[in-house]
Amino acid sequence: MSSFLPQQPIDEKALSAALGLMEVGRFSAALRVLGEIRVDDHVVGAFALGVCLFRAGAYERAAGCFEKSLAALKRMKPLGMAVTKTDEYMALRVREIAEQTYLTPLRIDVMTAGFLESAREDMIMAAAEAYFQCGDVNRAQTRINSLNGAEFDQIKARINQ
Repeated sequence: MSSFLPQQPIDEKALSAALGLMEVGRFSAALRVLGEIRVDDHVVGAFALGVCLFRAGAYERAAGCFEKSLAALKRMKPLGMAVTKTDEYMALRVREIAEQTYLTPLRIDVMTAGFLESAREDMIMAAAEAYFQCGDVNRAQTRINSLNGAEFDQIKARINQ
């Protein structure tokens, strides 16, 4: 059982298969797999389901999954790994945000390695994007404005327009 699985057991093999399908662009097949397993309380599973639903245009349901993923993330213990925001880091992060990499599945190994802050930021951006796409601008703005740092200026400007 994973350390970030607070309440419900999950079929880790099925989740891994779904993530693998998503990595090769098979989101419809991944959605079928994720629909067969309970992912509500699982940080990676709920986020993966949200990504599939977002790609299907079910933005409101996707936002709900991203919120569940954020709630599960809050129950995880950070390992205290701080990221130094060098110029190179900022350049890469700004590019990643512009390319919407926050709408790609999380990896279990990355989550268990303790990279929680970056994951939290991606979850917030994904939720804000989903709210924005379904017309809930106020919730989108509330979510995106909770992020601090110059790397978020462009996405904040787009959502706060």
